[in-house]
Amino acid sequence: MMNNLMQMQFNAQQSSYRSNFPAADYAIIEKDGTPIGYLVTHRGEKRNRVIYIAFLPHERNKGYGRGVIKTLQAEAALAEKGLALSVDPQNAIARHLYLSMGFQVGSDDGVVQNMIW
Repeated sequence: MMNNLMQMQFNAQQSSYRSNFPAADYAIIEKDGTPIGYLVTHRGEKRNRVIYIAFLPHERNKGYGRGVIKTLQAEAALAEKGLALSVDPQNAIARHLYLSMGFQVGSDDGVVQNMIW
């Protein structure tokens, strides 16, 4: 039952990404050849976007997210673009990370904060 629910949620998420960002890139984040996370990005005309980034629970808070975001910032800077992402306002750890990396809150609807670098 739980696997079915998780599969349904994953399928709905993927359907939403494909609908809103048909040219998105999907990547598995690896450490020494072992998958540790998942990244979905979109490279727009004026701004790139982190659509989704997540790490396995035992790989969180080790600096991998910062490293991925730094790489995406460097890529955006080279292309003379901004970088955007959305975060749950209740996710204090992620918010702190993004703010410390130069992101600013562009909008906040109480459910999602859109941040821009």
